[in-house]
Amino acid sequence: MGFPGRRQKPLRIALVATPRTGNTWIRTLLAEAYGPEQIAVHTPTGIPWTALPERLVVQLHWHRLPDFRNALREGGFAS
Repeated sequence: MGFPGRRQKPLRIALVATPRTGNTWIRTLLAEAYGPEQIAVHTPTGIPWTALPERLVVQLHWHRLPDFRNALREGGFAS
């Protein structure tokens, strides 16, 4: 997406929700609108923390535990 030859700003979005809330649909819409890579994982260990693309939408069903929130923040995901 965007203008050819123009570097896009980093964008990392984490969709953390319960099942059956439309988060797969939202992830797809965000990927279509903003052009980031997209992944769906079952646990935080499925997120490629050491090789995160600059533009990513990740979807998972998980609890908002402090360690998980800290990992997202350290990975460049806005809270």
